[in-house]
Amino acid sequence: MNFEHLRQHWPELADLGGYAEVYACLDPQSSLVKLRCYVEKLVGSIYRDLALPVQPNANFIDRLNNSSFTAVVPRVILDKLHAIRMHGNKAAHEGDVSANTAVWLVQEAYHLGCWLFIARADGSREQCPDYQAPKPGALPGSKGEFKKKNKALQEQIACQKIQLDKALAELEAAKQAELAAQREAEKLKAEVEQAAFAASRRVTDRANEPLLDLNCNLSVDGFDALQASMSVEPADPVMAFKAGSELATNTLDLNEAETRRRLIDSELRIAGWDVGADGVNTEQVTLEHEVDGQPTQTGIGYCDYVLWD
Repeated sequence: MNFEHLRQHWPELADLGGYAEVYACLDPQSSLVKLRCYVEKLVGSIYRDLALPVQPNANFIDRLNNSSFTAVVPRVILDKLHAIRMHGNKAAHEGDVSANTAVWLVQEAYHLGCWLFIARADGSREQCPDYQAPKPGALPGSKGEFKKKNKALQEQIACQKIQLDKALAELEAAKQAELAAQREAEKLKAEVEQAAFAASRRVTDRANEPLLDLNCNLSVDGFDALQASMSVEPADPVMAFKAGSELATNTLDLNEAETRRRLIDSELRIAGWDVGADGVNTEQVTLEHEVDGQPTQTGIGYCDYVLWD
């Protein structure tokens, strides 16, 4: 429901996003692995469409940090991509994932999909669905229903390993496919550049020949039209993408501050710090901590984070 607007142009993204939202609460580990595939394919589509240069053996983080990519993708989108990359890797290798994290990252993936839809498919905010957060299944209302639900849950758990193994295999396949696509894109780019060079040589050679002679039947108007057609330059896909991306980021409510806070929290947790959920202070980490000696009228200021050793 949150990703169906992508189906016409990116059916695989719609499928991966749809799976992730369905399993965000039931199986957050598989959900995050699917989201990791989702962002890898999303980034790969941008590289292919814009023919961005990249090293043939570059991995996903290399492509996210590549200067050709960061030059056309805004910071708020990069933060969302890195958040899903980080937690997707953790889900794939460690399996320590909460449903709350999966639900949050489904929303981040939704924002990424809306951004891509507006930037690349000439979509609009009105064509994007309103976000609907994944919800856990309803609690059973009777003992009989509980037994039925419990049996179904046990069967689901038995299937989860198969589903997770399949998701991991898809992730690896996505990585290999993107590497192959990058190599093909580099080859295509070289062929296009070679063809463009040959065409420019032909134009130059023709420019050195008399364009008109006494026996030429081309009218003045026809000659002007010919000159105009030769002077038309093809649209630059990179500039068009940047314009669409700017429109998308200005139109959508991307919750930049929230994404940045959660990304910092995630990095601190990975480093071993006890970070409270939803901005709650702990003995190790406090947020918006009051400090003095600041260049304010009262001399009081606030630190975003203070780590207590």
